Amino acid sequence: MNSIKIQERMKSLEEVTFSCQSTCQKKATLPLRFWDIRQYIWDITSGAFRPTERISLLLVTLNLKIRRLISDKRRIPIHELRKITPTVTLNLQPGELVEVRSKDEILSTIDNMGKNRGLVFNAEMLKYCGKRYRVWRRLDKMINEKTGKMRQISNTVILDGVTCDGKAHGGCSRTCYCFWREIWLKRVE
Repeated sequence: MNSIKIQERMKSLEEVTFSCQSTCQKKATLPLRFWDIRQYIWDITSGAFRPTERISLLLVTLNLKIRRLISDKRRIPIHELRKITPTVTLNLQPGELVEVRSKDEILSTIDNMGKNRGLVFNAEMLKYCGKRYRVWRRLDKMINEKTGKMRQISNTVILDGVTCDGKAHGGCSRTCYCFWREIWLKRVE
């Protein structure tokens, strides 16, 4: 395929709306408030979680809710939010060894919504700070779960074996890969 045909194909993919469990979740389910006790009873009686695990996850969820409430009161004005967060191009390749930067280093690269150029650094990723991993693959495009639209993405990789276990998200069981901006990593020589 020549480059013009590839560009046309990519353009047509940007116009397609993709659907999967993630993009259709809101249509297929009804949300439960975190204080609705039924979900915790179901988690335990189904065998998905031990009681101590479920209590621990509930405490993490409460902690996150409280942090969001506090940060909502300290939000910077909307014009400040729109400023572009920093970027670094390391051109990391599969197999390269990297170290995840410290929490403080990463926090200096995100806005008050926890994002660097639209990509979230979430609480689930904190446990990987300061540890070393191999780059599994580069990420050049992704599907926005809210819109179902394909979008281009740059300076982002997936690390080998680094997945979300859902504990910082109230026990989500999807086991998704974490997406890492190159600015959050440093190459290990």
